[in-house]
This record gives sequence, structure tokens and C-alpha cells, in this order.
Amino acid sequence: MNATALFGPRATTITRAVMLTALLWEAAFIAALLLSGTAPGFPLDDAWIHQTYARNLAQHGEFAFVIGHPSAGSTAPLWTLLLMPGYWLHLAPFAWTWLLGWGSLTAVALAAAALAHTLFPEDSRLPLLGGLAVAGEWHLVWGAVSGMETVLFAAGALALLTLAVRWGENSPSRRSAFYGGLAVGGVALVRPEGILLGGVLGVAILLHARRQATLQKLALLALGSAAVLLPEVAFNLHVSGMPFPNTFYAKQQEYHILYQAALPARLLSLLPPLLAGGLSVLLPAIGGTIKPLRKRPAAWLPLAWAVGTWGMYAWRLPVTYQHARYLMPILPPLLVYGVSGLWRWWRIASGAGWVVTRAWGASAVLVLAGFLGIGARATVTDVRIINGEMVTVARWVDAHTPQDAVIAAHDIGALGYFAPRPLLDLAGLISPQVIPFIRDEAQLLAWMESEGAAYLVTFPSWYPQLTNDPRLEKVFQTNTAITRELGNDNMAVYRCHWR
Repeated sequence: MNATALFGPRATTITRAVMLTALLWEAAFIAALLLSGTAPGFPLDDAWIHQTYARNLAQHGEFAFVIGHPSAGSTAPLWTLLLMPGYWLHLAPFAWTWLLGWGSLTAVALAAAALAHTLFPEDSRLPLLGGLAVAGEWHLVWGAVSGMETVLFAAGALALLTLAVRWGENSPSRRSAFYGGLAVGGVALVRPEGILLGGVLGVAILLHARRQATLQKLALLALGSAAVLLPEVAFNLHVSGMPFPNTFYAKQQEYHILYQAALPARLLSLLPPLLAGGLSVLLPAIGGTIKPLRKRPAAWLPLAWAVGTWGMYAWRLPVTYQHARYLMPILPPLLVYGVSGLWRWWRIASGAGWVVTRAWGASAVLVLAGFLGIGARATVTDVRIINGEMVTVARWVDAHTPQDAVIAAHDIGALGYFAPRPLLDLAGLISPQVIPFIRDEAQLLAWMESEGAAYLVTFPSWYPQLTNDPRLEKVFQTNTAITRELGNDNMAVYRCHWR
């Protein structure tokens, strides 16, 4: 399929504009970080988990966080593979990772342009508007510099959702169904919830064709997905006894207490960080797409997926930390619908409506631009916290503990990268045996003793009972001011005295 079929008659202009816009905003975020005097870094500790897996795989040929101990702790094995060349080229961890981030941001913006063209092929301007809106959404720019797989997953998801609309309106061939399954498997290797996109494509297939042909295409879709995913499932079963990555189970268990809130309250709790940006202005404009799309049921599949994903996280993992990064992938389709609706009203408005739509459009641009500045500052703050807490502690551990010291820790990313040691992971990523008692401090303490932990690394407030046990001696604590200014405590290292 050529670029014109994907993006419309202005394909070259759209591609260049989106690539340059994505590059501009990511470069601006990186410049804000470096010009602030902050050392290069990532805005969350999990990025160092991916770097550690990638480095160990590139240098030792092991998919392991700790050399000699293969583990199913990575939720994004494909992202790990993409990070590997940075170590071969000696560009890691930052230059290569940020380059991948730019590629991912460009890809999701181009996917947005493709979705806009698929929804409204008669309007040659919408793909450009949709692509630029997504390339300039601050959550996604933050994701592009975060070192995480979030934006790559968003790009893969949006591409498959666009494909679902096309399949729902023009039935795919059997070969296309199989290739679609391969793509679903690839996206699921970026994040496990990507497998749900297979269900969206399945619904698209069901909108067309005779029963026999439909069943064959569904089977080929499933076969393609299985062909990609079965090796990972086999690896996970071999090293952990569970089909999904350890994090899939650990996160749900760790935040199980949040399930006590009613589902409507959980749904509402996820909205504020998502609405802190251009979506707050563009969300009502989705109403402008109802009339032109009302007789095209497949055209609503991307929106249904976005709402379903929001509901799924409210049900199983209702957390909003790190700017709600788990839910960031639903922003692109929502923005495309919002931009499309606003643009339609803009074109047909007259009288007072003309004034309203112009003011609305100007507000959308100003809000998107304004939040880019806020996002850049948030990136600087986030990196300062990770560098001042996790990286500082990891470097202290590397300098002051024996190479064979067993370290128990909750945040293992920077620790694993800068201070390779035998690890006991209290968050369950590489130590799945703790998942059943992941929030039971007494059992965690007993487990640490039975496993011979020599040191504990954590924020004291995360384990108030455990860190006050008389057998634990605080030997180091960071002094990062910004952490305390935000009302949090500094990370500490404790020496364990079991006898």
C-alpha cells in the first residue's frame, strides 16, 4: 500500500511535517533537560530495567536482568530487542533510546494521519491536522524521551485500529488476516495488552463475509498472533511458570487495595492526568463526527478500543502515576476524533457558530502548545528525581557493597544497571515468588532473611514497618531536595543484621 492510500494526496507533505514536528518537540524536551543543568537521564526507573535487559542481551546473549538468571520481568521484549543495537554501536543508553523515541513519536503521528484519512477520505487537510496534534501532545513527547515502550505501543495500536476500520468496511483477504495476526503478535510483544487488538480485528472481520470465509479468516488471524507469541509464552513458562510477564501479575497484586473503590470512582480517577492537555479541549468535539460516521459501524472501532482500554485499567490497574503512562496510548485515537469533529464544525459553521469554532480551534492550539511547556518542565523534574534517588543510591551501592552482596529492593532499574548484584525484587518483576505476599511486610521481611539479604534499598515510607525493624540499620540516604519539596521521603539503604 502506497503513502497516498494511507495519508491522502498530500502524503509527502504530511510525512515531512510530522517527522519534523516530532523531532522539534522531542529535541525541545531534551534541550530543556540539558539546559536546566540536569544530567542526562530517564524520567522513571523502569526505563533502566529495559536498558539492563538490553545490555545483558547484547553483551552476554542472555535475556536476564541479573546475569546467569533468565527472568520474565520485561513486559516489552520487542522494545528490549530494539534497544540492543545501541549497545553494539556504543550509543546507549541515551542517544539510541531517544532516537527510537523520535521514530516512535513519528510513527504514532503518521498512524494518526492514516486514521484521519481512513475516517474522512474526502478531506485532504484532516490527516495533517490529526498528525500534528498527536506529534505535539505533551504526554506522547514525554513518552518519547522516557526510555519506555509506551509511544511505540501507541503507534502499533493505532496502526492496527486503522486497519480494523479498513477491514470492517472492505473485508480482508485470507493472507491479510494472517499478516494482521502477525502484527497483533508484534504489538503484544511491546505490551501484553496488545493481544486485545486481535479482538478488535476479529470484530472487523465479523462485519463482513460468508460464515465459512469468516471462520477461516478468524483462524488465520489467531494463527498469525500465536506464531509470534508462542515463543515468548514458552520462555515465560520455562523461567517463571506463568504465561505472561511477571509484571502482569505483580502490578495487579501490588495495587489490589485500589479495587476497594467502586468502579465508577476508579473510572473517574483515571481522567484528570489524561485531560491535562489538548484532550480537555478536543474531547467534546468528538460529537462532530457522529453524523458523518453514523452509518459506518467500523469507523467507531478505534473509539470503542480507547474506551474499553480505559475501562480495563479502571478494573484491573487503576493507577495514574507517571502521568498515567499506561493509558497514554488511548490519547491518539481520541485526539483524531476530536480534531476531526472540530474541523467539520469549523467548515460548516456560520454566524455565531463561526466565531465559536474559531475560538475553539485557537484554544485547542494554545492548550496543546502551553502543555508542551508544562510537559518539558515535568520531564526535568522527573529526571531529577530518578537521578537524585535511584541512580544516586545505585552508585552508592556499587561503591560501598561487595560484588556478591544480596540486595533486596523495590525499585530495581537503576540498581541493576549501575550496581549489578544478586537481587531480591520486592516488586516481583524478577522475583515472582513474592507476588502472593507482595504487600505483607512481615512476610517480606521473613523472605529477605531466608534468602540472605545483606542490604535493603527502598523509600522508607513504602515499607514503614519493615524499615523500622531493629535488625535493619540505615547506612545511607539521599539528600535530593526536590523529592522532599514534593512531599516525599528520600531513598535509603539499610544493612541487614539477622543475627
